[in-house]
Parts: sequence; C-alpha cells; structure tokens
Amino acid sequence: MHKWTESKIKAGVKASSIAKEFYDIYVQEGYKDNYVYGPCHGTGMIEVEAPWMETSSEYTLQPNMTFQIDTFTSGSTFGLRWEKGIVVTENGCDSLCSPIGNIIEIDV
Repeated sequence: MHKWTESKIKAGVKASSIAKEFYDIYVQEGYKDNYVYGPCHGTGMIEVEAPWMETSSEYTLQPNMTFQIDTFTSGSTFGLRWEKGIVVTENGCDSLCSPIGNIIEIDV
C-alpha cells in the first residue's frame, strides 16, 4: 500500500480520491480490520501533523506540498508503520529521504 500511495501522488489530484481508493483496497483484500488511518499526513514539528489525507479531505494536491506517506497497519498482537517524506510535483512526487534498501517478505 505504501508504494501504491506513492504512485498516486501528483499535482491536481484530490486528496480524498487517494484516501478513498486506499481504504477500498484494504476492504477488498480482506484487511478492513487492519486499517488504521489514511495514507498521508503533513510534515512539521508534531507527530502526524495536518493536513491529513482522509476520505473527507477536500483539497487538491499542489506542487511543493510536502507529506509523509504513512502506511500504518495493525494486527491482533502487533502493528507495522512505514513513513516516507515526499514533495508533490506536477507529474508525481520526489522522495525527501534515501531508499531504505531491499524489503524482504517471507511467509510464516
């Protein structure tokens, strides 16, 4: 979902459209109970700062807006949270941080 969110960010897109589709994917894939909150929040001096990207968000993404793509999923005994700072561009977004490297997924 984190990479999906990054692929949807670009100037001119309504924030709520990204948040609605993000939530719908959780539901369609059977992970509704694991959903915590929308895909992005603002960057600043406090944790999870406004503006939030939620299904009720009425704003349109503009060039140079900055966000944390914040994918937070909870399970019955643990949660997983992955954040990445980005800046909105005309054609997508640019990362504000270096890549974390390879992600290794295993089935247990």
